[in-house]
Amino acid sequence: MRTTPPQPFTAQADKAAARARIIAEVARDRFAPPKTIDVLRKIAGILDVVADDIRLYSPSETKAHGVSLKALEGLRSAEALALAHPAARFAQGFTLYVLYPLFGSPLPLPSPLRPVTRQLARREANIAHRIVVHNADREQSARHPEEWLRLVMAAWREWVSLAGEVEVDNARPDNRRHARP
Repeated sequence: MRTTPPQPFTAQADKAAARARIIAEVARDRFAPPKTIDVLRKIAGILDVVADDIRLYSPSETKAHGVSLKALEGLRSAEALALAHPAARFAQGFTLYVLYPLFGSPLPLPSPLRPVTRQLARREANIAHRIVVHNADREQSARHPEEWLRLVMAAWREWVSLAGEVEVDNARPDNRRHARP
């Protein structure tokens, strides 16, 4: 029996749906305080619904840029929930990793944290470098997408944690007078 090859968008939708599921698993696997665990479960649940919706793509349905409005709203909701709860340790723009296979839009990059202390500056440079390298590694993302996406999300988790540390450290009275403009 012959099967027809998947349509290009359908194959890309499968990749996007798989990414949403992987990030949902990442959310479920994160260690966090009880209040944050509830938030992580909500984010995971939203991403599961988004994955189902993206996976069930039908060219005959009315879509916004090839993705249902329900899926786009779900991604916005997951990101808003994550950003409202910094202890979830998801960076702004993390949902772009889900949409990338569909649209090829730029992946998020870290904004400068401007730490005052050298130790935090070194950590910032190291984590930022890892994120940039992971984002650019198209071969790894294609061959081992789950492993790659977990590495990316882990680097972003570290970035968000570091951002909180930098905020506290830069606010210390003895560091404020040395702060960079």
